[in-house]
Amino acid sequence: MLVSMKGTVRIDLHGMQALDAECELQNFLNTLPSNVHTVEVVHGLGTGALKQMVMNFYHSRISHRAHCIGNAGQTNLYLQQVL
Repeated sequence: MLVSMKGTVRIDLHGMQALDAECELQNFLNTLPSNVHTVEVVHGLGTGALKQMVMNFYHSRISHRAHCIGNAGQTNLYLQQVL
């Protein structure tokens, strides 16, 4: 996993079924180091099922979500800092 200088990582869920993508995202978030502040979730456009899953997904580290301006196929997850 490559963490940028700004504490951002990316996960690509393209082509996955919603349940598989949810498990993948859960595992990904569970293994993130504490210096990660933002997760760029690339879900694509498709039917919108993955985007909806990401917007409704619960994880204790997620502070808030935002659609990526200029890329409707990506949602950014902003994480709470781990103390």
